[in-house]
Amino acid sequence: MGFLTNIWPFFLILRPKNLALIVFTMTVLQYGVIHRITTGSPVLDLQGFILFVLTTLLIAGSGNLVNDIFDRDTDKINKPEKTYIPRFISLKQAWIYYLFLVFTGFGLALYIAFSTGHLADMWIYPVAVSGLYFYAKQFKSSILVGNVLVSAFISLVWGILFYVEFSGRNDSVYQDPQHITILQTLGLPYMLFAFLINLTREIVKDLEDLEGDKKNGVQTYPIKFGVKKTKNLLNLLTLCLVGSIGYWLFFTKMTEGFENRFFYLIFIVLPLILVLTKTRTATLKKDYHFLSSVLKLIMVFALIGMIFITKNGILL
Repeated sequence: MGFLTNIWPFFLILRPKNLALIVFTMTVLQYGVIHRITTGSPVLDLQGFILFVLTTLLIAGSGNLVNDIFDRDTDKINKPEKTYIPRFISLKQAWIYYLFLVFTGFGLALYIAFSTGHLADMWIYPVAVSGLYFYAKQFKSSILVGNVLVSAFISLVWGILFYVEFSGRNDSVYQDPQHITILQTLGLPYMLFAFLINLTREIVKDLEDLEGDKKNGVQTYPIKFGVKKTKNLLNLLTLCLVGSIGYWLFFTKMTEGFENRFFYLIFIVLPLILVLTKTRTATLKKDYHFLSSVLKLIMVFALIGMIFITKNGILL
């Protein structure tokens, strides 16, 4: 029992709920979307897919860990109940743990690159790890740069499987104009959606952490420009999301005759309108936490919606 008490914080500090969302995201994309719009043997078999997901989890987990290392002082104010360094994990242990995650992930990435013939794409791993490191160390306290970096990483999670599956393939099925159209009208718009909704959520989290960031001299958008201007930015981003989804649903070739636009309107557009309404009245930390939770839920529904719209997908 004592062992579990000592080891449990090492698991919790990686943010298992967020990691579970990554697993869900990649599984839906691989087996609910990519396998439905292609034929032939996939680049990643089951073992390769599991290792690929594990590598992504190690990148994300190490990013969460190093973020907590650099944020240990502000986290004591913003979220004392979720602060593990140095309460349960010493600073030295945290750095050793971080290096273990990073180098384990690098080994897995190297193995996957060799086995799939994607060795030239090994640059993606160090770039992702370095980006999350510098986000936590330097850019998180800069205005919007850190928000953009972490949002770009999340959109990469949504797009990397498409890239692995379709880049460098010479099979005729991968040169089929229909599949290229699907990638252009499904894969890329969803990456943009992931980027915008995560950028919105990152700014909401800055509002949620306003008190602790102020006390520790962290320069975020709300601190620099004030709550009112930050809310205006949130409204602009949310309206961009609503407008781009509406355009994608009703004016792109992919969704012509699509019977399940109702799903997107109810589970994505309406919650975004709720975000617009709630942003206007939000004043307390719990209000911003609610907005953050709604935005995360919208991401889950967006993934489910992707299944509905793909070739031979499941219809409501």
